[in-house]
Amino acid sequence: RRGCDGRGAGIVRQKKKQGLPSAAVAERAAAGRDEFIWTGWRGPHRDGLVPWLPETLPEEPHMEWALPLTSDALAGVAATRELVIVADRDFADRHDVWRCLDAELGLELWSVTYPAEGQLDYGNSPRATPLIHGDYVYLQGAFGHLHCVELASGEIVWQRDLLAACEAGLPIWGLCGSPLIA
Repeated sequence: RRGCDGRGAGIVRQKKKQGLPSAAVAERAAAGRDEFIWTGWRGPHRDGLVPWLPETLPEEPHMEWALPLTSDALAGVAATRELVIVADRDFADRHDVWRCLDAELGLELWSVTYPAEGQLDYGNSPRATPLIHGDYVYLQGAFGHLHCVELASGEIVWQRDLLAACEAGLPIWGLCGSPLIA
């Protein structure tokens, strides 16, 4: 099979928001690596189990903060104690948008936006849960765009168009499998 040169994903726009300086984000992310993180699909061990759930849940949930998204959020959430990574789309439904939020305040710290046009069943939003691994987060869109991004800054380390790299067709529901480090 032919390898992907990373150019298949098109132009990538990154936007850094006002918030914590990059060094502070990195320090907070490093400090949050413990049993309370949810680093990817089904949690840090991919088993859906956590040691910290209470015996019973309160009658009314306590909302820490809320952030409206521009599209239906089809992907799961990846988080440390300090950071939350969520998938979104732009208002025109032509670009994937990945947002890194401050877990305590809900402020957007950075975002990664790239073209991802097409029409899928159940909407065009990314479906794959991001994967936080070490200092990086791996983001996979429903149209086959895979990005490795620095967790602290949102800077793109590399990107691949998986459909082009594998000479594969796009399923009607898009790509849904969450990244896995092997």
